[in-house]
Amino acid sequence: MVYQLSLQTENTYVFLSTLAMLVMYWRVDPSNVADSIRCKNVIPAAFIFGINILCRAQGLLFLGFQGQVMVKKLISKSDRFCKIFKYIFYTIWIVIIFALSYAMVTYWKPYTMHCETKLDRTDAVPSWCFEKLPNIFTYI
Repeated sequence: MVYQLSLQTENTYVFLSTLAMLVMYWRVDPSNVADSIRCKNVIPAAFIFGINILCRAQGLLFLGFQGQVMVKKLISKSDRFCKIFKYIFYTIWIVIIFALSYAMVTYWKPYTMHCETKLDRTDAVPSWCFEKLPNIFTYI
């Protein structure tokens, strides 16, 4: 799994950031960014940014780039209901992609690695394992 491959490197983070920006801003007109970014590029970029979150939690900051694009699209196409519904739908999926990636790194994987293996045995279980939402990063 990605968590165990120790992708915690700057090179991977920079590569994935650059690749996601390239995918998102592919063939964009700088004078009219809101209309020239296509939604078919935003969702693959969100997946790459999600993988970027698996490298470093700062990848979550890229949600701002995609949020900025979607807000500009909503404002520029506010006269069409179907377009607004489409952009809101894409925005919801972008947030879900980012939230799942962040939750996997922050809550699920540390819990399975450090808590589930020790709860069945008599080993010392860390105190953060017994919290409602165990977060390992508050104890590091």
